[in-house]
Amino acid sequence: MRIHFRQVVQLAVILALGLCIYCCGGGTSDNSPPPPPPPPPPGNAIQVTLQPAQQFQKWEAWRGTIGGPWFTNASGGDQMLSSTVLNGILDDLGGDLGINGVRFEIGSAQQLEAVNDDNDPNHINWPGFDFAKVYRSNTGEPFTDPVLKFRDVILPLKDRVRTRGERFYLYVSMFYPKSKVPAFWFNQNGAEYAEMAQAAILWLQQQSVPPAGFQAITPDYWVIFNEPDLGKNAFTADDIATLTTATAARFNSQGFPTKIQSTEALNVGSGMIANVLNRAGIAQDLGLISFHGYDYNSLLMPPTFTARNAVRTLAQNLSASQGRTIGTAMTEICCHSGWNGNYNHALGWARDIYWNMTEANISVWEPLSLMFTCAQAGCASGGQSPVLIDTDLQRTFKLAIYYGLRQFSKYIRPDYVRVGFACTQNCPAPDSTTGEIVKPVAFRSPAGKIVAVVINDQSASQSISLLGLPAATYDIVGVDPGNAQSPVTYPAQTIGTGQALTVTFPAQGILTFAQR
Repeated sequence: MRIHFRQVVQLAVILALGLCIYCCGGGTSDNSPPPPPPPPPPGNAIQVTLQPAQQFQKWEAWRGTIGGPWFTNASGGDQMLSSTVLNGILDDLGGDLGINGVRFEIGSAQQLEAVNDDNDPNHINWPGFDFAKVYRSNTGEPFTDPVLKFRDVILPLKDRVRTRGERFYLYVSMFYPKSKVPAFWFNQNGAEYAEMAQAAILWLQQQSVPPAGFQAITPDYWVIFNEPDLGKNAFTADDIATLTTATAARFNSQGFPTKIQSTEALNVGSGMIANVLNRAGIAQDLGLISFHGYDYNSLLMPPTFTARNAVRTLAQNLSASQGRTIGTAMTEICCHSGWNGNYNHALGWARDIYWNMTEANISVWEPLSLMFTCAQAGCASGGQSPVLIDTDLQRTFKLAIYYGLRQFSKYIRPDYVRVGFACTQNCPAPDSTTGEIVKPVAFRSPAGKIVAVVINDQSASQSISLLGLPAATYDIVGVDPGNAQSPVTYPAQTIGTGQALTVTFPAQGILTFAQR
C-alpha cells in the first residue's frame, strides 16, 4: 500500500491535536474519576428493603376540619382574621403542608330545617331551609358563619390546591346526636333526609367568590352522621343504612357525583361499619370506608390491629364486588392526654399514620382540626392543631406536630401508590407498647419516583440502610426531638444499581427520602 507524504502529515497533525486535547484538558469530555460509591451497609445497620412488585393502596388526600374566618380574640370579642394572617395560614396548609381536602360541617339540624319544609320530599321549599345561618359550636370559634367559611377559607384553599395541579376534596359531615335530629328526616324511609342533603349540595353550588362570580363545587363525599356509634348519639345501624340508601338514590337521580363516606365510626372495632356496609345495595354508592382513631390513646400501640385489618379486608371485598376501588380513611384523631403540639404529639401522629397505612391500607388521613386559637398569649401551652393562632389573632405558630405531619404529607401526594418496604435484616424485637422499632413506608409516584418515610422509634440513634431503591439521587429531610420545629436537611445521596443508602438516624427521628 502506498502512503503519500501529504497523508502522513495529516495523520501526524491529527495525532498531535488529540494528544494536546488529552494533556491540556481541552474538549468536552470529563476525565475526572467518578465519585466513590456509597459504602456497603455497616454490619450492625438495620436493613429495610424496597419490594416494588408489592403494590397496595393509592393515596388520595390529607384532610381535616378548617376553622375561621371568625375567632375569639384575647379580650373575648368576636374578630375576623386579617387577610394577611388568613392567607399565610392557607399558604402553609395548601402549599407547604400539602393539605388537599377539608371537612365541611353543616350547623344545627334544628336550625337547618326547624320544621318540615313542605312535607313533600320531592319538592324543595327553600324558605324552609337555612344553610347560611350562623351557629355556635365547640370548635373554638365564637360562631360559625357557613357562607364566609366557604367563601373566604375553603374556596381559597381549593384554589391553592388546584394551582398546584392537584384535585381538591370536600366532604360534608352531619354531626348531631339523634335527639337533636328532626324526626321527620326519617319519614318515607329517609326521603326527607335525602331532600335536605340535596338542598345542601345545591346551596353549596350556589356560593360564589367575588369578584370571580359563580363557582360551583360539589362535595366528593357525604357523611350521614358523624360518630353514629358514640353512645350519646344513639343511632342504630338500621338508621344509618336507611338514610344511606335514600341519600345515595337522591344523589344519583340528581346527577351528583357525590359518594357516601361511611360510617365515620368513633371506634373502628365497634361493629357498626360491617353491619351497615355489608347490607345489600349499600356498596354501589360507597366512596370511602371511614373511621376515627379513638380506640387507643395514640401514644402507645393499639391493643390489636384486628379491627383495622377487618376494614382493609372489607374494602377489598367490596371493591371486588363493585369492580372499582373503595378506599379506607382515618378521619379524626385529637386531644389525648399529653398532646399539646410537642414532639411526643408529632411522634404519636406519625405512628398513627404508619399503622393505618400498613394495617388498614388507608388512602386518606386527617386530624380533627387544622387551625385553632392558642389557649394563652404566645401559645406557651401548645395546642392540638398543626397551625395555631395567637390570642391577638396577629401571629401564627407551627409546632412539632406540623413538622411531623409534614414529613408525610408534603411528599406523599395524590395518586402515589404504596409499595412494599419492610425490615429484612438486623430487625430489633418489637417494643411491647410502641411496636416495630423501625417503621418504614414507601410510595411510588405516577412518574415512577420513590418517596420513603422511616421512623426510628427508639431512644437511641441508629444506623439504617435502605436497600432496593432505584439508582438515583435522594433528597433527605428529617425531624427529631432536638429539631422538632426546624427540619434538618441531610446531604443528598446518590446511589447506583444495587447500592444501599445508609443514614444514621437520631433517636426518635422521622426521615423522608425523596427520589429526584
